[in-house]
Amino acid sequence: MAKLLQQHSNAAGWAPPSVQKRWLLTLLIMLSVSTLIALLIKSAFDSCDPPHPRNFHVDASNQPVKDFPKSIRTAPSPLSFMKSKLVLLVSHELSLSGGPLLLMELAFLLRSVGTEVFWITIQKPTETDEVVYSLEQKMSVRGVQVFSAKGQEAIDTAFKADLIVLNTAVAGKWLDAVLKENVPRVLPKVLWWIHEMRGHYFKLDYVKHLPLVGGAMIDSHVTAEYWKNRTQERLRIKMPETYVVHLGNSKELMDVAEDSVAKRVLREHIRESLGVRDEDILFAIINSVSRGKGQDLFLRSFYESLQLIQVQKLKVPSMHAVIVGSDMSAQTKFETELRNIVMQKKIQDRVHFINKTLTVAPYLAAIDVLVQNSQARGECFGRITIEAMAFQLPVLGTAAGGTTEIVVNGTTGLLHSVGKEGVTPLAKNIVKLATHVERRLTMGKRGYERVREMFLEHHMAHRIASVLKELEVGFSEPRSIKKLLMRPFMIANKLKLLPLSHPSQHYFHMPFACQSSQSNFLLRQFIKHYAIKTEQTLKATNVKKNQKNPFVLKVEGITWTFSQVSAMVRGPCSFTMSIIALVIVWVCSGGVLSSIGFIFGLGFVEKYLIAALNMISFFKIHDTRMGERLSWW
Repeated sequence: MAKLLQQHSNAAGWAPPSVQKRWLLTLLIMLSVSTLIALLIKSAFDSCDPPHPRNFHVDASNQPVKDFPKSIRTAPSPLSFMKSKLVLLVSHELSLSGGPLLLMELAFLLRSVGTEVFWITIQKPTETDEVVYSLEQKMSVRGVQVFSAKGQEAIDTAFKADLIVLNTAVAGKWLDAVLKENVPRVLPKVLWWIHEMRGHYFKLDYVKHLPLVGGAMIDSHVTAEYWKNRTQERLRIKMPETYVVHLGNSKELMDVAEDSVAKRVLREHIRESLGVRDEDILFAIINSVSRGKGQDLFLRSFYESLQLIQVQKLKVPSMHAVIVGSDMSAQTKFETELRNIVMQKKIQDRVHFINKTLTVAPYLAAIDVLVQNSQARGECFGRITIEAMAFQLPVLGTAAGGTTEIVVNGTTGLLHSVGKEGVTPLAKNIVKLATHVERRLTMGKRGYERVREMFLEHHMAHRIASVLKELEVGFSEPRSIKKLLMRPFMIANKLKLLPLSHPSQHYFHMPFACQSSQSNFLLRQFIKHYAIKTEQTLKATNVKKNQKNPFVLKVEGITWTFSQVSAMVRGPCSFTMSIIALVIVWVCSGGVLSSIGFIFGLGFVEKYLIAALNMISFFKIHDTRMGERLSWW
C-alpha cells in the first residue's frame, strides 16, 4: 500500500526530499544574485544621473523654474540618454527668426550626445536663398542630416524615429500633407514645440492632431495657459500633456558675454560703424521688423523721451535708437512706415537701422539698454531678453507674455503697458535709465545674476531632458522588446477597427507592469490608436475596487472593458517579494512564464526594474466590433 502511495505521489509530480532541497537552494541563490544585480544596476544609474526637476506642467502659481546646483555644470549632459536615438526635427521654415534658430540649437544639443538628428523644412524658397543655404551648411557641419520634407525618405524617417519634434503650430500641416493615412502611427512619439501667441494660429487645420500627440512643450507659463484656454474655447479640443520649458543662453553667447576684452573690441567696432561715441547711450530693439514687435511705438517713445529731456533741461549724453532686424531688400509697408516716422520727427541722425543678422552678440556688446516692445499678448518667451541680460543690460519690456517671467520689474529692468498706452511710460523709463547711470548698471548686474541662476544652456537641457523622460523617449526598453510591446497597437491599427455585421466578443492579451508609469503610458497609447477613427473625446469611469479591477472606457457609444484576468505577483512594492514570486512561477510552469517575466522586466532598466517585476498582469480587452480573435503573448 505504501509503495502504491509513493508511486501515486511521484506520478502527481511530487519530488523526493533531496530534490526539494536542491530547489530550495536554487531559490535562495537566484534570490541573492537577482537582488545583488538589481542593487548594482540601481546604484550605477543613481551615480550617473544627476538630480533634475521632473514636472514642468502648467502651473497656475506661475513660479519660476527651480535652479540647479552649480555642480551640474561639470556633470555629463542630462541628454546623454538620447545617445544613438533617432530624432526627426520638423521646421515650418529655415530663417533667422526665433523658432528655427531655437530648433537648430536643440539639434546641436542632441548631436553633442551622439543622437542621430534629421532635419526637414516645410516651406523653402523656390530660388536659392543665402540664409537658407548658410544655415543648412552650418547644420551639416555639425552632423545634422538635412533632406526634403516631402517624399519617401521623410516618411521612412518618421516611422523609424524615436522622437519627432514639430516646431511651431504651423508645422502640424506637414503630418497630413506627407504622412496622410499613416499619421496615427507617429502621433504618440510627437513632441509639439509651440512658440506662438497670436490668435491666427488657432486653426483646426494646424492643430487638429494636437490632443493625440505625446506632449506639447511651450516656452512660458503664460503661453501655456493661453493655449489651454484657447483650444478649449475656440476649437473644442483638449491640450495633451503640456510642459513649460524656459529657454537658456548658448555656451557660445555666454563665452562672449563674459569676456570683457571681446566685448570691448565688439563695442568699439559697432559704435565706430554707426558713428556713435563711446559715451553716447544706445537703446536698441533687436527683433524681426513687424508691427507685432512694436518698432513703430518704440520710435515714438524715443522721440518723446528726447522731448522730455529738452523740456526738463536734463544733462545726459547723446542718445541713439538702434533697430536691428530690418530687411532692406524687402521694402515692406511697415519698413517704409518706420522710416517715415524718423523723417517726420527729424531724428535721422539719432536712429540707426541694421539689417537682420544671425549674430546678435556684437550689437549686445555695443548697446546700453535693450527694449523688448512686443505688442498684444507679448512674446511667447523672448530669447533676446535673456541674451541681453547675459551682457549685463537692463531691459525695458512690455508687461505681457513671457517677458513677465524673465524681467523682474524694478530689479532687472522696467515694464510698461502694451499699445499706445505704453508709449509715454516707455519714454519716461528711457529717461530714467539715461539719467541714472548707477541704476542702469545695477539692473544690468542683477539681470546677469538671474541668467546665471535660471537661463543657461544646461538649465534648458535639464528641462528638455525631463520632458523627454516623461514621454519615455530614450528611456525605454531595447528595440526588440519595444517592438514586442507595440505589437498589439500595430495589429489594432492595421485592422482599421471598422464596424462589422456580426459583432461578437473577442479579445487579445497584453502584458503590463501595472504599477509602473511605463504601463500607464502603453495603455494610453493603445487607447489613442484604438480610438483614432472616432471623435477625439474620451470619457472614462472610475476604476472599481474589486478583485477583477475592471477599467471601462467609452468612446462614441462603444465600450471597451480592460479587466485584469490574473496577476502573477501581488503585494507591496518589494523587489525581493517579486523575485520570490517569479521564481515560484518558474518552478510551477517549468521555466516558461518566469523567462518571459524576466525578459519583460529587465527591459525597464533602473526606473522600471522594480515596478515591472513587482506586478505583471495580463489584460483582456473586449470589443464587440472586431471580427476575429486576436491572441497575443
